[in-house]
Amino acid sequence: MNILAIADIHGAVSQVRTVLAREEQFDLVLIAGDLTHCGTSADAEAVLAPLLAAGKPLFAVPGNMDPPGATAALEACGVSLHGRGRRLGDLGLMGAGGSGVSPFGTPFELADNETSRLLEAGWNRIASSLRKILVCHAPPSRTELDRGFLGKHIGSPVIRAFLETHALDLVVCGHVHESPGEDVLNGARCVNVGPLKQGRYCLIELAEGLIKVRGRKL
Repeated sequence: MNILAIADIHGAVSQVRTVLAREEQFDLVLIAGDLTHCGTSADAEAVLAPLLAAGKPLFAVPGNMDPPGATAALEACGVSLHGRGRRLGDLGLMGAGGSGVSPFGTPFELADNETSRLLEAGWNRIASSLRKILVCHAPPSRTELDRGFLGKHIGSPVIRAFLETHALDLVVCGHVHESPGEDVLNGARCVNVGPLKQGRYCLIELAEGLIKVRGRKL
């Protein structure tokens, strides 16, 4: 299976269209949040429209910059993974969007206990799947994926704790624009796909015994 993984679009529909014109060989699209930048449901739908038109399975979580209207658009389009688990054959997909509570008061921030609840709810639906993927907006804390512009770790301790106690194969995240790349936590390949707003995304090949990540730049 070939996965097109994107995050931190921040309303840049033109970047979405450019990626789709460039990439043709993918079987699944995963969006790790921030479809909009404090946008409306219409803004989120505009981002989703060309991706849905590609005719491939699509799943997404909201980011911390996606207000309730944008989150509702994911639900209305039937693509939300937020607090949910979905199955595609032997593949289990689960998700948790938003970010932890911050000093900045961004539109979608969650208390730690709520994030834990969402993660467990998704896990319970996919626990028996042969391979498991978590799509989250915030990266796990204290990894190579969560260093902000001052070099400090600003990822999610809750997501890290979850990964330390649950066996997953792949984690797709974003949020921290400064730290695209890969890390491994408790056997899970963790990928911050980078901000599509700045032209970054990933292609991920998922095969038996293989996860191959290719970072791409427009």
